[in-house]
Amino acid sequence: MVGKLILAGDVNLMNVTDATNPFRHVAAGLRAADAVFANLECCLHVPSRQSHAGEGFFADPEVGGEALRLSGIHAVGIANNVNYGAENIATSIAKLNQLGLLHTGAGANLAAARAPAIVTRNGLRIGILQRSSVYWPTDHEAHVDSPGIAVICGHTAYQVPTGRISPGVPPPNRPGVPPLIKTWADAAYLGEFCKDRCRPSTSTNRAPSARTKIGACWPFSSRLVAISSTRF
Repeated sequence: MVGKLILAGDVNLMNVTDATNPFRHVAAGLRAADAVFANLECCLHVPSRQSHAGEGFFADPEVGGEALRLSGIHAVGIANNVNYGAENIATSIAKLNQLGLLHTGAGANLAAARAPAIVTRNGLRIGILQRSSVYWPTDHEAHVDSPGIAVICGHTAYQVPTGRISPGVPPPNRPGVPPLIKTWADAAYLGEFCKDRCRPSTSTNRAPSARTKIGACWPFSSRLVAISSTRF
């Protein structure tokens, strides 16, 4: 039997005043799927600290929460650069829990942030992990004893080309020739992510009987999502 999994992109509910509007034209299609996962590109919280206003995206928790409830989405990723601030993260997660909406990618500590969301529905069990490589340098990455998001640190190097990069590009001995830009994932962070993909889940963001190993990965812009599914 073939299941239907929908991977949606960014869901940003900022400035939404009518909860019935955002998913009006797609909710029926989403509800028809076995499982729907999206990146929640906002906190369901209005921050008390104005300094966070330029560092995160924030949506009215009641209106945004109701929009998600109507959407047909079963799980969201919250490992992203706009999910910022300990209070904002905690309050937004509390709202998601209240809605019964599964989430992965942020939490009260590193273990919670790294834990998968496990969707168990229509005889299908799907495990989802999310990581971000774009995040603020202070008070954003989750640690053993502090809240935040789950990340994979990335490195970037600018290399002077030693030969012609491609047809039409001047040789490297000319002034103003652009560098080669190399970006790669930090080996230690990537190793921990691979461990999480292969580790049977002990997440609380799941059905109690679920034990799921995470399989295939998909890049979502600056985010990485790993998904595995099993029939039971």
